[in-house]
Amino acid sequence: MPIYTEPVTMTSYEEIIENLDFVIDKFKKDTIVVLRDANLTKEQQASLAKALGDRTGWFPNNSHDFNQRYEESHARIQRKEDAGPDGVVVSWHVEHVDFDAHTPIVAGIWNMLKFTADSESGKTYFADGAVIYNNLPEEWQEFLPRCVIVWSEDDGSGPFYVPAVGKHWMTGEPVIRMDIHDHMSRPEMLYTVDGREPTDEERELLVKIRNHYIDQVLNNEDVRIVHKWKQGDLVITDLFKHAHAVTGGFSSEDRNFTGEWVYPTNPETDEYLEFITNVVSKRADG
Repeated sequence: MPIYTEPVTMTSYEEIIENLDFVIDKFKKDTIVVLRDANLTKEQQASLAKALGDRTGWFPNNSHDFNQRYEESHARIQRKEDAGPDGVVVSWHVEHVDFDAHTPIVAGIWNMLKFTADSESGKTYFADGAVIYNNLPEEWQEFLPRCVIVWSEDDGSGPFYVPAVGKHWMTGEPVIRMDIHDHMSRPEMLYTVDGREPTDEERELLVKIRNHYIDQVLNNEDVRIVHKWKQGDLVITDLFKHAHAVTGGFSSEDRNFTGEWVYPTNPETDEYLEFITNVVSKRADG
């Protein structure tokens, strides 16, 4: 059975600021914090992200004028209404694993500005890559952190080379960090093992493990966390750990939020900014 988020009612920006230690502790323990009836403005959302960063060390924080906000109504997603409240319309994905070669996205702060759909619609599903890793057979747990995965995106960007398992920036625990846009696992996705060319047997093992991981994310409800949205919700989620997806049953006029991406260090290096310009903007234009 899936796990449902447990919203905590906090009805003002000031109340949240007064309870930052509680919010951070809950984030570390539960990996998802839902602040119900927060109803923050975009400016308050950005200020909260920085206030949390002052305590955790993440970016954004008040040491630097950094902010990376985006707005999402899923207007580009077709047939959202027809899919129904349990049909996935935003496919399962791990947020920009390709960033890991530069500076990974480790959290998201999502501010639901408008939600007028039925509460069963437009749900967000999560699956924790640390939990799935810990449930792997011991042999697979030993093998996977030695692997570097290579893939390219449908838009022609790449190739990207990223370790199959990453160390969580806050807890140090191992987390599966394999991109899953492409559900078909192929032997050539395994680039290296211990820095050398893989054997055929190792390539086949990677296929088996990746297929298992994708099956767990897509189909194992015992590792699934479900959030049912309400207008005014503020969700702080661990995007380093969680693959996530969105269900249908809503229109673009029903559901609109702003998000803040969070990084473990300041990502604004020349290399990163060039990467953003050449890769992310290209995808947005598509």
